[in-house]
Amino acid sequence: NSFIITLIFHINTKDFLVELDKIRVTIFIPIYQGESYLVDCIESALVQEYSKVVLLYGGGEDRSFDIANKYLDKGVEVIDTSNNRGMANNWNNAIKLVNTDFFCILHQDDLLHMNYAKNMVEYYNNLNSENCAMVYCDNYTINQEGNEILYFSDLVKRFFRKPVFDIDNNLKRLLTLPVITCPTILYKTNLIKHVGIFNPKYHDALDWEFQVRTVISGYSIHYFKTKLYYYRRHLNNETVKNRESLLRYKEILSVYKQLNKDHLPLLDRGLMSQSYLRRFVILLLIKDVIIDMVRMSPNYRVKINYMMEIYREK
Repeated sequence: NSFIITLIFHINTKDFLVELDKIRVTIFIPIYQGESYLVDCIESALVQEYSKVVLLYGGGEDRSFDIANKYLDKGVEVIDTSNNRGMANNWNNAIKLVNTDFFCILHQDDLLHMNYAKNMVEYYNNLNSENCAMVYCDNYTINQEGNEILYFSDLVKRFFRKPVFDIDNNLKRLLTLPVITCPTILYKTNLIKHVGIFNPKYHDALDWEFQVRTVISGYSIHYFKTKLYYYRRHLNNETVKNRESLLRYKEILSVYKQLNKDHLPLLDRGLMSQSYLRRFVILLLIKDVIIDMVRMSPNYRVKINYMMEIYREK
């Protein structure tokens, strides 16, 4: 029931180099210690239509920089950002550097479907919306070997997704459950620059906080219900690490408290109450405790202890 992704690696990428006047999308790939999957990632970006590829090298001690420089003769731009490290800083470099209509931030261990840029741009244009700042798509989930896997979190996200998130539609849903797989997003450059930059205060909640802030700023986020991205789950995946360290739950609480402080005129007071946000994080913890118990992982004990700590807060 699994499959090996082969669709993108038999294509001569030189045939897909786009004329400069037709480039509409910049594909940024932030890199840090990314040698394991970097070649496949870059290859998946090079076949995209309407696009150019920019590698943001954030440092590290592996061969990532050497791998990146091998693509200079294929029109790839390599920028050394190692003096400004950190996930938020590297993503913000993308916002500062972009000069095309759209951009995306492709994770170094993931892959784009060969029609990602073409289909996403066409979907955006068909929306005919003046305030759509982001379009995101569905994704395949793959393991270390590139085989498709079934992942419980993906099922939850799909169930709770809505066609559009904006200030008048489904804001509560966006606030109570992060349902967008962030690297699938195609950003509309001019609108995103009005929203601002990613908040360096956050790491695991970095993308979700930015999505909420985008909607609160008056823009919309639309869902293209087609799988155009391959999201890789593995032991060194940042999402897995953050869940085990409790970082994600602590940051979600922090985001809620900041929203409660800054945006009360826009948000329903019942939704943003301290008791509500504690209940939400407890539910999120319960979900991950169940996953850990199914996997027979001992980490569920740490989550239960933190859950009780939140419950006892006044």
